[in-house]
Amino acid sequence: MIPYDYEMKNKQVARQKYDQINAIKDDVLIISKELGIDVDVIQDVKESVFNNPEFTPSDLQANAWLRIYDGEAGKLDLLFLQHEIIEMDLVLQDGMDYSSAHAIENEFKDK
Repeated sequence: MIPYDYEMKNKQVARQKYDQINAIKDDVLIISKELGIDVDVIQDVKESVFNNPEFTPSDLQANAWLRIYDGEAGKLDLLFLQHEIIEMDLVLQDGMDYSSAHAIENEFKDK
């Protein structure tokens, strides 16, 4: 079992990175141009992941976003972004709640 103090420290580090990401003003435009994805889609993903009080901050997601922003994205970073885009489409276009969209996207991904 992971010690509680380690989990709390990890959440604090992730929260600091979320704050750093939210302070960046050009990330959405840069990621959009670099990957050829509509700027509104990237903005929706950023808002969903990094400004949603229902979710526990994730150091892994923060690091993935920062690598994508820095032009150093790996395959898993791009899979993270793709996952979030699919979820956002299910939520915004199909009116699905996040939990259902997450479950459906995970089921699709595993096939």
